[in-house]
Amino acid sequence: MVGRFSPIGEVISAHPGWRPGVGATVRAWARSPSHRYLLLHPSFRYGGGSPAYGRFGRRRYTAWTMHLGGS
Repeated sequence: MVGRFSPIGEVISAHPGWRPGVGATVRAWARSPSHRYLLLHPSFRYGGGSPAYGRFGRRRYTAWTMHLGGS
């Protein structure tokens, strides 16, 4: 889809290690009132997310990001 989204939103999560999957991440977002509010808000009709893997200091981390958009 080409064009602008309005409103827009974003939820982010970081987990130690490289194994946390999408299920653990979504459950953590669902337990957080502010993340849950965004994920369930009726204005958002589109969403896309993905993980990124890297290090913070010497520790391995997985960061999940989901972008939300409405039209």
